[in-house]
Order: sequence, then structure tokens, then C-alpha cells
Amino acid sequence: MSETLALRQYYDRAQQQGHRPLLEWAASLNQSECLTAVDCGCGTGNDTAFLVSKGYRVQAFDISAESINRCRDRFEPLSDVELHQCGFEDFSYPRSGVLVAHSSLFFCPCKI
Repeated sequence: MSETLALRQYYDRAQQQGHRPLLEWAASLNQSECLTAVDCGCGTGNDTAFLVSKGYRVQAFDISAESINRCRDRFEPLSDVELHQCGFEDFSYPRSGVLVAHSSLFFCPCKI
């Protein structure tokens, strides 16, 4: 199996999972009036989709072109989603009420 096929299958499975329930709790803790959210390492956009459904304007980023392309296809008609292909260190973080980094920190290079 090629690496590209394996990655595509991974994203297909991930997109079927939906958002993580912990995100509902995290979003409920936002007591600010800021309805901007950041989805770090957005993957297939499951957490982004949940946040948009709750009224957030989401800035989502991922280093993977495949992730950004999938999210672009998924969210293209929505003006509440802004996508960026970059990593943690290159993203310009806006003021936000919620910041999500599910399953993305372990992809960051470890520098000791």
C-alpha cells in the first residue's frame, strides 16, 4: 500500500468520526464574548464543523496539504472558516475564545 493511499484512508476514517466530545465541554468554558476559535492541526475539519455549528468563526490550520484540501472542499461556501496551510510556529494566532489542538501536538518535531 502506498503512503498516499494509506494517508487518504486515514483521513477518510477520521472524517467519519465527528468532533471530539471533550470539545463541547471546552467550548462551554468560553466566558468571553469572543466567538473566534482556532483549530490547530485541523485534519479533516470535524472540530471546525462543530465550532461553526455553535456560532464560532474558525481559523483552522494544518501543515498537511491533504487536510487543507479536504477542509476547503468541505467548508468552501462558508465565510466563517479561514484555512491556512502552515504549522504551529508559522500561524498568526488571533484573539480567540477557544483554541483546539486535538491529536496534533504529537506531530510537532521534538527539539531538546
